[in-house]
Amino acid sequence: MRAINVAIADAIVTCLWFFCPSLLDVLTFVVASALGVSQGLPTHLVSFFVCIRIYWHVLGGATFNPTGHASFYASGVGGAESLVTAAVRFPAQLTSSCTIFMFR
Repeated sequence: MRAINVAIADAIVTCLWFFCPSLLDVLTFVVASALGVSQGLPTHLVSFFVCIRIYWHVLGGATFNPTGHASFYASGVGGAESLVTAAVRFPAQLTSSCTIFMFR
């Protein structure tokens, strides 16, 4: 059951990773204008990574990148992660990213 929950969370985070930048540009502009901060690239990047990090934490450590799971599993320091969990997470991440990429 944990593997399915983590796979769903990974699919959500992957979807957000591809979808969120287009919305975050507008929100960063509004917040930066209200605070009187420069509206350059660093402001956009910082707010993007802060928002994504909050989503990762809320979803219980979900991620969009399958290479981290594979490398930790291969080195033996994966903790509760297993090969089955990785096998369930990867298709969820792939499906989510391909779906968002097609409709972007």
